Amino acid sequence: MYIVLEALVEKRIIRNIILSEIMDEYFIGLYNWAKVKPGLQVFWSEGTVLPPTLDNFIKENSVKVLTHRDPKAILPHYVLDITLMDINHPFGLNYSIQWLSRIEVLQVNNGEVKRKGCNLKFAY
Repeated sequence: MYIVLEALVEKRIIRNIILSEIMDEYFIGLYNWAKVKPGLQVFWSEGTVLPPTLDNFIKENSVKVLTHRDPKAILPHYVLDITLMDINHPFGLNYSIQWLSRIEVLQVNNGEVKRKGCNLKFAY
């Protein structure tokens, strides 16, 4: 999936890639591997402190860091359950989520969030 995002940046369809809710070691590994270096979005509340390893990595590599206060649960199971029941999905509630990604579209001029959403792949 990341290779596809890199191609979109190279074609100038999207401007950059910002990752969120990713374990520190995975972010560092992906950052070191990637051609298009991602930024990082972290949940921020009063008293939040980044782990020292990640904090040092961000400073050494000038990683773009954004903060958010969105709920940790991007798409709770009960919301998907209700949606599948509403559309009379033939497989009922026998499914598993394979992956989920959050999308935020930002306005170029002032950085305000213009649209939020998520992509979901599930199997049944």
